[in-house]
Amino acid sequence: MSRQHLLQLTRKHQDLDAKILKETRSPSSDDLALAALKRQKLKLKEQIAQVERSL
Repeated sequence: MSRQHLLQLTRKHQDLDAKILKETRSPSSDDLALAALKRQKLKLKEQIAQVERSL
């Protein structure tokens, strides 16, 4: 895998982080949506770690 792929994954991880922050600050936050976003972020973190090990 390339550094470009790592950069894309990192960018997606940051975007999810921003969405999670926005959702937690929302007065009508949806707990299920928040949990789904956190799961996606964790999967991306695992993918990032895997790509970093392969470089």
